[in-house]
Amino acid sequence: MSVLKRFRYFLFANESIRKLVAGPRLVINHQAERPKPAEAGCSRAVYRPLSFQSDDARPERSRRVSSGSQAAEQLPNALANQKDLTLMVILFLLPLACFADVVFLPYTFYLLDIELVQYPGKIFLTEMLKEGQLGFWNPYIFMGFPLLAEPEVGPLYPLNLFFALPIPHYYALTLFIVIHYSLAGVFTYLLARSLGIGRAGSFISGLVFAFGGFLMAQLTNINILTGSVWLPLILCLLSQAIRRRSYTLAAGAGIALALQILPSHPQIILYILIVLGLYYLYSLLTLPLGSKSQDKVRQPYSQEKGDEVEGAPLKLPGLRCASLPRAGIQPILTLSFISLTTVMVGMGLAAIQLIPAWQLKELSALSESPGYDFVTAYSLPKFRLLSFLFPNFLGNPVIGYKGEPFFEEHHGYVGILPLILAALAWGKRRDPQVRFFGLLAPLSVVLALGNETPLYHLLAHVPVFNYFRIPARWLFVLTFCLAILAGYGLDYLLEQREKRSLLNWARWLIAAGLLLTLTLPSLFFYKRQVMAATSFIKEHLYSGTAIYALRALIRYLPRFPDASQTTNLLARLFPPLLNPLLFFLLMFDGSAILLFLFLWKKVSPRWFQIMAAGLITFDLFMTGGTTINLVQDASYFDKRASTVFLEKNLGLARIYSPDREGEAPQKLLDYFPMLYRIQSIGNLPSVSVLTSQRYNEFVDALRQNTRLLNLAGVQYILTAREEPEEWWHNTLRKVYSEEGLNIYENLDVMPRAFLVHKAEVPGSDEAILARLIDYDFDLSSSILLEDESALARLESMARGSPSTEGRDEVKIVEYEANRVVIETISSQAGFLFLSDTYYPGWKVRVDGQEETIYRADYLFRAVLVPPGQHVVEFTFDPVAFKVGLAVALTTGAVLAAAAIVSKRRRQPQAGRGAPLRSP
Repeated sequence: MSVLKRFRYFLFANESIRKLVAGPRLVINHQAERPKPAEAGCSRAVYRPLSFQSDDARPERSRRVSSGSQAAEQLPNALANQKDLTLMVILFLLPLACFADVVFLPYTFYLLDIELVQYPGKIFLTEMLKEGQLGFWNPYIFMGFPLLAEPEVGPLYPLNLFFALPIPHYYALTLFIVIHYSLAGVFTYLLARSLGIGRAGSFISGLVFAFGGFLMAQLTNINILTGSVWLPLILCLLSQAIRRRSYTLAAGAGIALALQILPSHPQIILYILIVLGLYYLYSLLTLPLGSKSQDKVRQPYSQEKGDEVEGAPLKLPGLRCASLPRAGIQPILTLSFISLTTVMVGMGLAAIQLIPAWQLKELSALSESPGYDFVTAYSLPKFRLLSFLFPNFLGNPVIGYKGEPFFEEHHGYVGILPLILAALAWGKRRDPQVRFFGLLAPLSVVLALGNETPLYHLLAHVPVFNYFRIPARWLFVLTFCLAILAGYGLDYLLEQREKRSLLNWARWLIAAGLLLTLTLPSLFFYKRQVMAATSFIKEHLYSGTAIYALRALIRYLPRFPDASQTTNLLARLFPPLLNPLLFFLLMFDGSAILLFLFLWKKVSPRWFQIMAAGLITFDLFMTGGTTINLVQDASYFDKRASTVFLEKNLGLARIYSPDREGEAPQKLLDYFPMLYRIQSIGNLPSVSVLTSQRYNEFVDALRQNTRLLNLAGVQYILTAREEPEEWWHNTLRKVYSEEGLNIYENLDVMPRAFLVHKAEVPGSDEAILARLIDYDFDLSSSILLEDESALARLESMARGSPSTEGRDEVKIVEYEANRVVIETISSQAGFLFLSDTYYPGWKVRVDGQEETIYRADYLFRAVLVPPGQHVVEFTFDPVAFKVGLAVALTTGAVLAAAAIVSKRRRQPQAGRGAPLRSP
């Protein structure tokens, strides 16, 4: 190496000298005097290879160059490095092992929202797409429902296309679920690498987030799972956009945000936006205002070997590098515009679903905040924090859960070794990124506790935030933070292996493990005596949360669940480890011994990292997957004989299931009727919080007077009970019976569409409902309207035509999802009543002339029809969807235009021999 090049190497490898000479960007190319054309204006991407080796094994020169902040300067081009790619492939494939019994055997997930919403909803949507329909309106649930506005199913989510593949639907469901765990691991790995975490630490971070307790337990809440996995990618791109001042990366983060919004529960969308907002504020606080920003320089290249310098940052190809703003207000404006770009692009592209969903929200029970009790419902009990050490000590859905509802909302176990590594991240607290995640983690705990803290007395009044319940879902953010901190902690452990204080700390861990191993097993033999002692304390000395938590541990830690209740292969191989006490001791002692041996230098860095990854994988696999999620034979979703009976006899009439006991495929609960194009009025409580408020109130009213079932067109009632209740005000007869199900026919059912020649306008909504449940009101000859002008029009039309005797005829000639055509014949003017939900976006034409749709009988539709023969056509043409589509297309057009302009601006710099320019 020449003297000049050695001087350059010394100059830019030394941190203090580099600060002194910070100014115009200098780009050093050891291969030629001028940069390659593609590199003009951008520092060369160099990359610390990831291997299972300790950082302290690196040459001193390399260690000096590779600081954490330097490694975080640019996003890894992981696909260009074989080691990164290998680890990401492992993370991508690991869910196949975690869910092996469902992936490779004929089993299926089925519980809760999976069978009630996701499975039938996604199949219905893909079938509608195959038929060339977008599924704006769904007539099969809730007496008509704007399915496109319902974020539960994610109607526009690209990965729903799994259900269009020529494979069994149950297996499409399995692949859809498993792929999201794969994405969670890969996205977290990319984020960790972009933050400067080594490959081993990044791999651990991916393991913890993908297979940690929150995502594993939320498997049954698919819309929470699918929304949560995108946070690492969004934050990865946004953090890089902020560091590199790149609007291209900011737009990429916005696209990822849009993909997150489409399938996600609105609560998870809110939480992710809060995390992004906190990251933006934290970035503002850490801006180096008032002084020139340190320019980024390319790390030196080894001319002799031609290898990249270990620890240098990575680069995403095709993205233009930009220098940091100089000083003053410019960094704040730049940072703000970058963050705003991410949010605006994400919200703009997802507007096609957000705007219809907002319209539905304004008509639902969430149009106003339900109050403090609703917002804090299912908060995380303080004693449930013990599950971070003793997973499943209260059981789980597979082996039986003994705790407060619901298990899936309160399970946040991330593993014992990851907790220890996350604590070790304190050693890197000078790193701004470590401080951010270190502050966000305890904040998420406080928010998850909900009514256990006074904070929610304020938050219950914060707009938007107060629309959502279950604060325990902040465990999502806590799990994410612990995953990243665990990666940092592993890096710190590898870098500081020589510290004697760490070895002493490991000795204390060994001592603690030995003490626990000698004492805790006594619960197997002295459980009754210890419970008696704690009972005395509870009654005479202290009766707070701590004593109840202690008693719960004493009661359930010695329990040995039955391994035969799960199909999980690991659980069947190691049934004693289903005992929470033995499992904790194994994981704690194993972690302590492994750390001690590594710090005592009895285990090499390479083998330590391999063994740590293996221990964490075993830990999380034993406490996740099908160990805590129930599965069924794939035949569970097969069409039942009762469904075949209904398909043959129902026609356009509806069904109703007054109780929620039983299996959804058998009783056709919630969204399941849409799978077979059977119309249902739904169930209460509804599985969706975005059903209209009027629908909820109407169903409450029909429980007071079941004659309203006649008005709603309910012909068959599905129940597990042998005899109908005394409060039925209908003539019923049993027409079908099988184990767990009886079907009763309602002989008083009214037609789905009919003509009436009388109407009333009671006034308020309460008066309309009171009139509806009044037994003196004739539902078949009169309707209740809200618009006085409608009644005046009827009277005017009746005066203008002679009254003659004749029979009304109404025939539904076409009934499609977004279109209904009805032919009428009448001798006098009247209202055509259709027992489908009144909703904005429906239009009607009578003989081709546009008419007004009136809301009738509180929930349904009516249109004024003159005497004679007419064709009435209802069509659903939602304005909210059109507005959302326009916003999404505009956002996409702006992004495309910006990309074209940016590419043209870069072309002169890419020319051969283009001069170097300082930023």
